[in-house]
Amino acid sequence: MELKIGGMYDCAAVGLSEQITGRIVGIHEHTVVMEVLEYNQQDAAELFDKQSRVIVRKRDIISEI
Repeated sequence: MELKIGGMYDCAAVGLSEQITGRIVGIHEHTVVMEVLEYNQQDAAELFDKQSRVIVRKRDIISEI
């Protein structure tokens, strides 16, 4: 799957317990930085601390939206 900045994906983010939907804002060698758009309320406090930005391993991206 080709990843692109601005693309929206379902994925499992580092440090969160549930799957998220997010938009890629930065691409690195093995990870991407995502702005979280949809998440489980269980992760709300963690996302507040992270200012709605998370690191995602490229291998943990499930599908493009």
